[in-house]
Amino acid sequence: MIYNGTSTSRTGSGTQLQESTFSIDGNTYNNAYVGYMYALNNVHGTGTDSGIKKIVDNFYRDHIAGEYEDYISKEAGFCGDRTSTTTNGGAPNDTGGTGTTPTYYGARYRLYTNKTPTFECSDEAHDLYTAQESSKGNHALTYPIGLITADEVAYAGGVNGSNNTSYYLYTNQNYWTMSPYSVNSNPWAYVSFVNSYGTLNSNRVDNAYGVRPVLNLDAGVTIKSGNGTADSPFVV
Repeated sequence: MIYNGTSTSRTGSGTQLQESTFSIDGNTYNNAYVGYMYALNNVHGTGTDSGIKKIVDNFYRDHIAGEYEDYISKEAGFCGDRTSTTTNGGAPNDTGGTGTTPTYYGARYRLYTNKTPTFECSDEAHDLYTAQESSKGNHALTYPIGLITADEVAYAGGVNGSNNTSYYLYTNQNYWTMSPYSVNSNPWAYVSFVNSYGTLNSNRVDNAYGVRPVLNLDAGVTIKSGNGTADSPFVV
């Protein structure tokens, strides 16, 4: 489930918590800052929370923990794929990803070069962000909540360079995914986002874009009522 606000409107600033930079304090000149969590000089580091993760965690703590957390899966994860290469347009080959080295990440290769999204996480052990209770992933999350991936946006109808205002992830707002894109020779760190035209795009991590948390329902959750429309939402 992706956050869509407290009203039935499907577009506008109310569909997101707030706007935020992905990075902390505007940092952008390092590969580390493409990470949902990161550590300097470690391609898959998780020692420090990104600015956007702090907001997502606060939302869970303030609105989900306690009353609703029994409905949330502690097993599922959120893929911030940092598989990398230094070859523009090339497949990830475990090169680059640290310091100011120009680097291109897995989602860029899949979605912008090959047009082949996936629901799999290329390096599950390091980049599948999971809670400590999970049997998989990196167990780095304090709470089982994250962001949508660029691959999930692509499966829903988001395409690089092509506007789409008719799929359910279009909100007429810019908002972040958690998929690293590249670090160029400037060097500026880029992460994928959905723009206000519904296009899958990328930009520097010091830009302030929308925050839309994602939760996974527990497998045992059942629907009590509703048909999933704005007028009759599901109640679990």
